[in-house]
Amino acid sequence: GSVEALKSLLQQKLELGEDEEALKILKSLISSQPEVTDWKFIAARLTIEMGDTDAARSFYDEILKSNPLSFEGLFENALLMDRVGEGDVVIE
Repeated sequence: GSVEALKSLLQQKLELGEDEEALKILKSLISSQPEVTDWKFIAARLTIEMGDTDAARSFYDEILKSNPLSFEGLFENALLMDRVGEGDVVIE
């Protein structure tokens, strides 16, 4: 289906380093498959690489909302907070 097409397009964009385009595709995938947290993880990592930590944090928030026990999400979020300098908040 269209998801398969988007996936292969996403792969291409990521390989070419076209982050903005990749992010647009990820947003389409997220809206068509909101339950698939993989897209949100990829989007979060991508936005971190792009230097947009606010966007990354909102993706992690979404992951944790849909799956509160997502240890990967908690871990990544803690790493992000640490990188942004809010480490003390997380490790209490």
